[in-house]
Amino acid sequence: MLPPATFISFLLMLCMASAQPRGGVVELTDQNFVKFIQSTPMTLVSFFSGNSAESTYENFLLQQLEQVAAALADNNNKIKFASVQASKSPALMKQIGIQGQARPIMLFRPNTIPQEYFGQRTGDAIAQYVMDILTGTPIKTISTKAEKKRYEEFKFAKVVAYIEPGSKMEKWYKLAGQHFMPTIPFYQVTDKKLAKSLHLKKPKAALFVKPNEKTMQIPSDVSDERSMIRFVYANRKQALMQLRMLEMHLTWSGALSPNLFMAVIRPKSDAGSKLFGTLKTVSKHFAKNDSLHLSWVDTESKIAQMLPQWSKTFSHDLTSTSAEFGFINLAQNKHAWLDVRGGGADKAKNVIQWMNDALSGELELQTTSAASAEPDNKKTDEEDFDLPADDSDDTAEKIEL
Repeated sequence: MLPPATFISFLLMLCMASAQPRGGVVELTDQNFVKFIQSTPMTLVSFFSGNSAESTYENFLLQQLEQVAAALADNNNKIKFASVQASKSPALMKQIGIQGQARPIMLFRPNTIPQEYFGQRTGDAIAQYVMDILTGTPIKTISTKAEKKRYEEFKFAKVVAYIEPGSKMEKWYKLAGQHFMPTIPFYQVTDKKLAKSLHLKKPKAALFVKPNEKTMQIPSDVSDERSMIRFVYANRKQALMQLRMLEMHLTWSGALSPNLFMAVIRPKSDAGSKLFGTLKTVSKHFAKNDSLHLSWVDTESKIAQMLPQWSKTFSHDLTSTSAEFGFINLAQNKHAWLDVRGGGADKAKNVIQWMNDALSGELELQTTSAASAEPDNKKTDEEDFDLPADDSDDTAEKIEL
């Protein structure tokens, strides 16, 4: 049997080779949007600016979406695919909260808050995202030591709660978990002893766990699906976030903050391990700075495949050393990179001073290349680095259908 990712690629190749006409993506407008969303269990909607300058990218993305729709046609009763042109639906764009040239992809379900897709914008990645939702489970149960170990080994953001079986909370908690699939998993514990070992002292207790940070106790007034979704959105920014393909555009979009500090590190190397320790110290210093978001890329993870493209974007080689530190002003499309080879970057105080200089404007920033922001028409690839003019704080929180 083919592995899931290989199977998805196989389906898309069949669709690309087919002589059938393109289709499967419904165009929605001000007039039919709400009715369509309410009549479908799930709808993945791609919003296009309608700007002629964006036509190459938007045609590419529409083609990718149509291939995904064709590949997953057997699931048409569970999920549909749609597009919205901003120029044709200004009232709808305003209602959802999409401003400027922002062009999000969002998953809608009836009567709840939509989820924005922040993953790589290729057919393979979108299809995998959809399949993870269709075949995954909204809640992961922790009832054995082995399941507890798997929970503890998951080193990304997660939510865990002590819930009595059959309770009201179990129902709405499942719906909230469904919303964040597959990026932020929700875990449930029903055994008192296991719950205590996870610092869940009583039923209904819930925790939001983020790497390298103090665990957050979720307040008792978070007592239904919507309040849980809003709480996670409000607190999802991490002091130090490991970049993943699933959340790539969350970092680049500026939704978390207007400035980005990005570290490219091979933590298993001697030099990388030392610099990673420096990075954690730096992240604690800037943890409460809302204008700055710190993220890091593991050079041995899947997202490292993006480094050659980002090297072109920043005119800076990110592939040849064990560590790189960069500052990126997302609003102005400017950047600077710290010379880690020159020494001093292993000391947190030096990196902190360098970042303060960047934030204050004392450090000279270079303009980010625009040429590499769009896909090469000769390749089935995406806009590998996207800096959209997104003035909204979080479109996923601005509409409830």
